[in-house]
Amino acid sequence: FVSLTIIVSLLLVTSPALAGGKTLNMALSWLDENIETTKGWNGWTVTRCGIGENLVQIDENLNIKPVVAESWEQIDPTTTVFTIRDGVRFHNGQMVDAAACKTSIERAHSITDRKDMKFPLDSITADGNKLTIKTTKPYSILTNILADPVYIIVDAKAASKDPEGFKVKPICTGAFKVVTFMPDRGLSLVKHEQYWKGVPDVDTVNVKYLADGATRSMALQSGEIDLATSLNANDLKLLEKSEKFNVQKGPNLRVYLLRLNFQRPYMKNPAFRQALAHGISKDIYATKIASGVPARGPFNSMQPFGYKGDE
Repeated sequence: FVSLTIIVSLLLVTSPALAGGKTLNMALSWLDENIETTKGWNGWTVTRCGIGENLVQIDENLNIKPVVAESWEQIDPTTTVFTIRDGVRFHNGQMVDAAACKTSIERAHSITDRKDMKFPLDSITADGNKLTIKTTKPYSILTNILADPVYIIVDAKAASKDPEGFKVKPICTGAFKVVTFMPDRGLSLVKHEQYWKGVPDVDTVNVKYLADGATRSMALQSGEIDLATSLNANDLKLLEKSEKFNVQKGPNLRVYLLRLNFQRPYMKNPAFRQALAHGISKDIYATKIASGVPARGPFNSMQPFGYKGDE
Protein backbone atom coordinates (compact mmCIF):
# COMPACT_ATOMS: atom_id res chain seq x y z
CA PHE A 1 0.00 0.00 0.00
CA VAL A 2 1.01 3.62 -0.43
CA SER A 3 1.11 5.77 2.68
CA LEU A 4 0.01 9.30 3.42
CA THR A 5 2.38 11.93 4.75
CA ILE A 6 0.84 13.21 7.98
CA ILE A 7 1.81 16.22 10.07
CA VAL A 8 -0.16 17.25 13.15
CA SER A 9 0.45 20.45 15.09
CA LEU A 10 -1.21 22.57 17.71
CA LEU A 11 -2.86 25.61 16.20
CA LEU A 12 -0.81 27.76 18.58
CA VAL A 13 2.50 26.10 17.89
CA THR A 14 4.92 28.37 19.75
CA SER A 15 5.26 29.04 23.43
CA PRO A 16 7.36 31.58 25.35
CA ALA A 17 10.82 30.29 26.20
CA LEU A 18 12.15 30.69 29.72
CA ALA A 19 14.67 33.29 28.59
CA GLY A 20 12.24 35.08 26.27
CA GLY A 21 11.44 34.50 22.62
CA LYS A 22 9.53 31.59 21.15
CA THR A 23 10.18 27.87 21.41
CA LEU A 24 8.82 25.09 19.23
CA ASN A 25 8.68 21.56 20.64
CA MET A 26 8.44 18.80 18.06
CA ALA A 27 8.87 15.02 17.86
CA LEU A 28 10.49 12.73 15.32
CA SER A 29 9.69 9.06 14.85
CA TRP A 30 13.21 8.06 13.80
CA LEU A 31 16.75 9.11 14.65
CA ASP A 32 20.08 7.50 13.79
CA GLU A 33 23.44 7.58 15.57
CA ASN A 34 24.42 10.86 13.88
CA ILE A 35 23.18 13.42 11.38
CA GLU A 36 25.92 13.20 8.75
CA THR A 37 23.79 13.94 5.69
CA THR A 38 25.73 11.70 3.30
CA LYS A 39 25.13 8.55 5.33
CA GLY A 40 21.98 6.47 4.94
CA TRP A 41 18.83 8.49 5.50
CA ASN A 42 20.28 10.86 8.13
CA GLY A 43 19.73 13.80 5.81
CA TRP A 44 15.96 13.48 6.23
CA THR A 45 16.33 14.47 9.88
CA VAL A 46 18.34 17.52 8.83
CA THR A 47 15.70 18.48 6.27
CA ARG A 48 12.67 17.87 8.53
CA CYS A 49 14.13 20.04 11.28
CA GLY A 50 14.85 22.97 8.96
CA ILE A 51 18.62 22.61 9.37
CA GLY A 52 19.67 21.90 5.80
CA GLU A 53 18.66 22.79 2.25
CA ASN A 54 19.49 21.53 -1.25
CA LEU A 55 20.06 23.35 -4.50
CA VAL A 56 16.51 22.33 -5.37
CA GLN A 57 13.69 20.52 -3.62
CA ILE A 58 10.65 18.47 -4.62
CA ASP A 59 7.46 20.20 -3.44
CA GLU A 60 4.14 18.70 -2.33
CA ASN A 61 3.00 18.49 -5.96
CA LEU A 62 6.16 16.61 -7.01
CA ASN A 63 7.51 19.64 -8.87
CA ILE A 64 11.14 20.74 -8.61
CA LYS A 65 11.38 24.10 -6.84
CA PRO A 66 14.40 26.40 -6.35
CA VAL A 67 16.05 26.68 -2.94
CA VAL A 68 19.79 27.47 -2.69
CA ALA A 69 19.81 27.65 -6.49
CA GLU A 70 17.39 30.32 -7.67
CA SER A 71 17.21 28.87 -11.19
CA TRP A 72 18.74 26.26 -13.48
CA GLU A 73 18.92 25.45 -17.17
CA GLN A 74 19.80 22.28 -19.05
CA ILE A 75 21.86 23.60 -21.94
CA ASP A 76 22.48 20.21 -23.55
CA PRO A 77 21.65 16.56 -22.73
CA THR A 78 24.64 16.26 -20.35
CA THR A 79 25.08 19.81 -19.00
CA THR A 80 23.01 21.71 -16.45
CA VAL A 81 23.84 25.20 -15.17
CA PHE A 82 22.55 26.30 -11.76
CA THR A 83 22.46 29.93 -10.65
CA ILE A 84 23.21 30.15 -6.92
CA ARG A 85 21.05 32.55 -4.97
CA ASP A 86 22.65 35.74 -3.61
CA GLY A 87 22.72 36.26 0.15
CA VAL A 88 22.80 32.62 1.29
CA ARG A 89 25.10 32.02 4.26
CA PHE A 90 26.15 28.93 6.15
CA HIS A 91 25.44 28.68 9.87
CA ASN A 92 29.00 29.85 10.56
CA GLY A 93 28.45 33.04 8.57
CA GLN A 94 30.41 31.98 5.49
CA MET A 95 28.90 33.00 2.16
CA VAL A 96 27.53 30.30 -0.14
CA ASP A 97 28.65 30.63 -3.73
CA ALA A 98 29.00 28.19 -6.61
CA ALA A 99 32.42 27.08 -5.37
CA ALA A 100 30.99 26.13 -1.96
CA CYS A 101 28.17 24.20 -3.63
CA LYS A 102 30.67 22.45 -5.91
CA THR A 103 32.75 21.27 -2.95
CA SER A 104 29.63 20.14 -1.06
CA ILE A 105 28.21 18.11 -3.95
CA GLU A 106 31.59 16.55 -4.77
CA ARG A 107 31.99 15.55 -1.10
CA ALA A 108 28.55 13.93 -0.98
CA HIS A 109 29.04 12.12 -4.29
CA SER A 110 32.41 10.81 -3.12
CA ILE A 111 31.60 9.55 0.39
CA THR A 112 27.89 8.69 0.45
CA ASP A 113 27.00 5.07 1.15
CA ARG A 114 23.79 5.47 -0.86
CA LYS A 115 24.61 3.83 -4.19
CA ASP A 116 21.27 4.98 -5.61
CA MET A 117 22.55 8.56 -5.27
CA LYS A 118 25.70 8.01 -7.36
CA PHE A 119 24.81 9.84 -10.58
CA PRO A 120 27.18 9.59 -13.60
CA LEU A 121 29.30 12.64 -12.78
CA ASP A 122 31.79 13.92 -15.33
CA SER A 123 32.72 17.30 -13.90
CA ILE A 124 31.54 20.23 -11.77
CA THR A 125 32.80 23.75 -12.39
CA ALA A 126 32.13 26.98 -10.50
CA ASP A 127 32.30 30.54 -11.74
CA GLY A 128 30.91 33.18 -9.36
CA ASN A 129 27.30 32.16 -8.79
CA LYS A 130 27.19 29.80 -11.79
CA LEU A 131 27.51 26.09 -11.04
CA THR A 132 27.86 23.78 -14.05
CA ILE A 133 27.36 20.04 -13.66
CA LYS A 134 28.24 17.73 -16.55
CA THR A 135 27.30 14.06 -16.63
CA THR A 136 28.98 11.33 -18.63
CA LYS A 137 25.70 10.52 -20.37
CA PRO A 138 22.20 12.03 -20.64
CA TYR A 139 20.69 11.84 -17.17
CA SER A 140 17.15 13.21 -17.03
CA ILE A 141 16.70 12.78 -13.26
CA LEU A 142 19.71 14.85 -12.18
CA THR A 143 17.61 17.49 -10.42
CA ASN A 144 15.61 14.76 -8.66
CA ILE A 145 18.84 13.23 -7.35
CA LEU A 146 20.20 16.60 -6.24
CA ALA A 147 16.94 17.17 -4.32
CA ASP A 148 17.64 14.16 -2.10
CA PRO A 149 18.90 15.09 1.41
CA VAL A 150 22.19 13.31 0.63
CA TYR A 151 23.01 16.43 -1.39
CA ILE A 152 22.13 19.00 1.26
CA ILE A 153 24.52 21.92 0.78
CA VAL A 154 27.04 21.89 3.63
CA ASP A 155 30.26 23.74 4.42
CA ALA A 156 32.56 21.00 3.15
CA LYS A 157 35.68 22.87 4.28
CA ALA A 158 34.40 22.90 7.86
CA ALA A 159 33.55 19.21 7.55
CA SER A 160 37.10 18.36 6.48
CA LYS A 161 38.57 20.18 9.50
CA ASP A 162 36.40 18.34 12.05
CA PRO A 163 34.73 15.30 10.45
CA GLU A 164 33.66 13.74 13.76
CA GLY A 165 32.18 16.96 15.11
CA PHE A 166 30.45 17.58 11.79
CA LYS A 167 28.51 14.33 12.20
CA VAL A 168 26.56 15.83 15.11
CA LYS A 169 26.75 19.54 14.21
CA PRO A 170 26.58 19.87 10.41
CA ILE A 171 27.00 23.40 9.10
CA CYS A 172 24.24 23.99 6.56
CA THR A 173 22.08 26.87 5.29
CA GLY A 174 18.67 26.22 6.87
CA ALA A 175 16.57 28.34 9.22
CA PHE A 176 17.91 26.55 12.30
CA LYS A 177 21.35 25.37 13.39
CA VAL A 178 22.29 22.54 15.72
CA VAL A 179 23.28 23.25 19.32
CA THR A 180 23.24 19.69 20.63
CA PHE A 181 22.49 16.23 19.23
CA MET A 182 21.90 13.07 21.27
CA PRO A 183 20.84 10.01 19.26
CA ASP A 184 18.76 8.56 22.09
CA ARG A 185 17.02 11.83 22.97
CA GLY A 186 16.93 14.35 20.12
CA LEU A 187 18.27 17.75 19.12
CA SER A 188 18.25 21.32 20.32
CA LEU A 189 18.32 24.07 17.69
CA VAL A 190 18.58 27.85 17.54
CA LYS A 191 17.51 30.17 14.76
CA HIS A 192 19.93 31.12 12.00
CA GLU A 193 20.13 34.92 12.32
CA GLN A 194 21.52 35.28 8.77
CA TYR A 195 18.98 33.03 7.09
CA TRP A 196 18.45 34.11 3.48
CA LYS A 197 14.65 34.11 3.75
CA GLY A 198 14.77 36.36 6.82
CA VAL A 199 15.19 35.81 10.54
CA PRO A 200 12.89 32.97 11.69
CA ASP A 201 10.02 33.84 14.03
CA VAL A 202 10.93 30.90 16.30
CA ASP A 203 14.02 31.33 18.46
CA THR A 204 14.65 27.77 19.61
CA VAL A 205 13.46 24.31 18.62
CA ASN A 206 13.48 21.26 20.88
CA VAL A 207 13.34 18.06 18.83
CA LYS A 208 12.41 14.95 20.81
CA TYR A 209 12.96 11.42 19.64
CA LEU A 210 9.72 9.52 20.32
CA ALA A 211 9.75 6.29 18.34
CA ASP A 212 6.26 5.13 19.32
CA GLY A 213 3.34 6.69 17.43
CA ALA A 214 0.97 6.45 20.39
CA THR A 215 3.51 8.24 22.59
CA ARG A 216 3.80 11.06 20.06
CA SER A 217 0.01 11.36 19.99
CA MET A 218 -0.23 11.55 23.79
CA ALA A 219 2.57 14.13 23.87
CA LEU A 220 0.60 16.27 21.43
CA GLN A 221 -2.61 15.99 23.43
CA SER A 222 -0.85 16.83 26.71
CA GLY A 223 0.87 19.87 25.21
CA GLU A 224 4.33 18.42 25.72
CA ILE A 225 5.03 18.92 22.01
CA ASP A 226 3.60 21.25 19.39
CA LEU A 227 4.22 19.22 16.24
CA ALA A 228 4.59 15.56 15.26
CA THR A 229 4.69 13.44 12.13
CA SER A 230 3.74 9.88 11.18
CA LEU A 231 0.98 9.24 13.69
CA ASN A 232 -1.03 6.04 13.97
CA ALA A 233 -4.26 5.89 11.98
CA ASN A 234 -6.47 5.47 15.08
CA ASP A 235 -4.84 8.41 16.85
CA LEU A 236 -5.20 10.53 13.75
CA LYS A 237 -8.98 10.13 13.75
CA LEU A 238 -9.10 11.38 17.33
CA LEU A 239 -6.91 14.40 16.62
CA GLU A 240 -8.90 15.34 13.51
CA LYS A 241 -12.01 15.71 15.66
CA SER A 242 -10.35 18.31 17.89
CA GLU A 243 -10.25 21.99 16.99
CA LYS A 244 -6.98 22.30 18.92
CA PHE A 245 -4.97 20.61 16.19
CA ASN A 246 -4.04 21.38 12.62
CA VAL A 247 -3.79 18.13 10.65
CA GLN A 248 -2.01 18.17 7.29
CA LYS A 249 -1.85 15.06 5.18
CA GLY A 250 -1.19 14.16 1.60
CA PRO A 251 0.07 11.40 -0.68
CA ASN A 252 3.69 10.43 -0.96
CA LEU A 253 5.57 7.92 -3.08
CA ARG A 254 6.54 5.52 -0.30
CA VAL A 255 5.31 1.98 -0.84
CA TYR A 256 4.91 -0.52 2.02
CA LEU A 257 4.74 -4.26 1.54
CA LEU A 258 4.30 -7.53 3.40
CA ARG A 259 7.16 -10.00 3.40
CA LEU A 260 6.96 -13.77 3.68
CA ASN A 261 9.20 -15.63 6.14
CA PHE A 262 10.62 -18.53 4.16
CA GLN A 263 12.29 -19.91 7.28
CA ARG A 264 8.89 -21.42 8.11
CA PRO A 265 8.56 -24.86 6.45
CA TYR A 266 4.98 -24.29 5.28
CA MET A 267 6.00 -21.10 3.47
CA LYS A 268 8.08 -23.22 1.12
CA ASN A 269 4.90 -24.80 -0.21
CA PRO A 270 3.73 -22.84 -3.31
CA ALA A 271 0.13 -23.93 -2.78
CA PHE A 272 0.14 -22.56 0.77
CA ARG A 273 1.59 -19.24 -0.38
CA GLN A 274 -1.04 -19.01 -3.10
CA ALA A 275 -3.81 -19.70 -0.59
CA LEU A 276 -2.37 -17.08 1.76
CA ALA A 277 -2.26 -14.50 -1.04
CA HIS A 278 -5.91 -15.16 -1.89
CA GLY A 279 -6.89 -15.05 1.79
CA ILE A 280 -5.58 -11.55 2.40
CA SER A 281 -7.73 -8.63 1.29
CA LYS A 282 -5.03 -6.24 0.21
CA ASP A 283 -7.44 -3.35 -0.25
CA ILE A 284 -8.89 -3.70 3.27
CA TYR A 285 -5.40 -4.04 4.74
CA ALA A 286 -4.23 -0.91 2.94
CA THR A 287 -7.27 1.29 3.58
CA LYS A 288 -8.65 0.13 6.94
CA ILE A 289 -5.57 -1.02 8.84
CA ALA A 290 -2.82 1.14 7.41
CA SER A 291 -4.94 4.12 6.21
CA GLY A 292 -3.11 4.11 2.91
CA VAL A 293 -3.91 3.73 -0.76
CA PRO A 294 -3.89 0.25 -2.34
CA ALA A 295 -0.90 -0.17 -4.62
CA ARG A 296 -1.25 -1.72 -8.08
CA GLY A 297 2.44 -1.27 -8.81
CA PRO A 298 5.38 0.90 -7.75
CA PHE A 299 3.47 4.14 -8.50
CA ASN A 300 0.03 4.83 -7.07
CA SER A 301 -2.99 6.05 -9.00
CA MET A 302 -2.80 9.54 -7.46
CA GLN A 303 0.24 10.25 -9.62
CA PRO A 304 -0.29 11.23 -13.28
CA PHE A 305 2.04 8.42 -14.36
CA GLY A 306 0.60 5.87 -11.94
CA TYR A 307 -1.28 2.73 -12.92
CA LYS A 308 -5.04 3.30 -12.58
CA GLY A 309 -6.30 -0.23 -13.21
CA ASP A 310 -8.21 -2.40 -10.76
CA GLU A 311 -5.67 -5.21 -10.51
